[in-house]
Amino acid sequence: METADFCYRLVQCHPDPFRCEPRNIGVFAYARDGRACFRLLGAGFAGDTLYPYCQTAGLSEAEAWIFAEWEAWFRCLAEAGSFGEIERELSRLHVRGLHMGVTEPVWTGGHRTLEGLAEALFDESVCLPPQPSKSRFQAVLDSVLDEAGLAGLPPFHRDVEIELETPDEHTFIQFDGFLADPVPMGIKAIRFERTTDKNALAQVNDAIFTFGMAARHELLPSGRSVILYDRVSSRRQYLLRRIHGHGLMLQLGSRQTPGELKALAGIVA
Repeated sequence: METADFCYRLVQCHPDPFRCEPRNIGVFAYARDGRACFRLLGAGFAGDTLYPYCQTAGLSEAEAWIFAEWEAWFRCLAEAGSFGEIERELSRLHVRGLHMGVTEPVWTGGHRTLEGLAEALFDESVCLPPQPSKSRFQAVLDSVLDEAGLAGLPPFHRDVEIELETPDEHTFIQFDGFLADPVPMGIKAIRFERTTDKNALAQVNDAIFTFGMAARHELLPSGRSVILYDRVSSRRQYLLRRIHGHGLMLQLGSRQTPGELKALAGIVA
């Protein structure tokens, strides 16, 4: 069987366009007959989480929608089936790309399939950033949400940022968990153990601000603001008193907490 000749371009992101230090995040391979495929950091075939892309591109998880837009664009181009269109769009991206771009085209042989070429180049050219180890607090939080049945609900989302806008103000608030339906519920998780006094106070103040703005903009009904927290030392009891009344307080270490969350979410056992 004769070896086919294929073309490829490395897909790159530019965390800081002014420093001109691109980072390889994927490969786009194609042939003269219009066939094409791509491998992209953070997409399904490179891992189901967007963390690798966000880490490499210098983005927060809240900005991961940018990756989703680019992934959809490359997928649409790969399915176009037109060599001319692929060349034209990638050449335009090479010249004009600011935060995302591609390299010059390279024709190569030695691979029998486009998929084999893309996979080999991806493994050779793209470095996966180290995945941070999960803290004990995060692990307990994940376990409680899983046991409550929230993690599997389609209307439940983690690490949500919501934009609140009126003619007089424009701000963002963040939730560690947010249940959109049937009755909205917002969750803030506060870590008191193994953190500084300054950070503990900042978390409390952020929760007070978040739930205050949510109530002001009628985002959450009464009794739908939930605060999950770990063990609080006697020295930091004043922080519990400070946040008292701003939400339903549930301790992560309590065996009753998953059941109470499940009841609040209206999950039938």
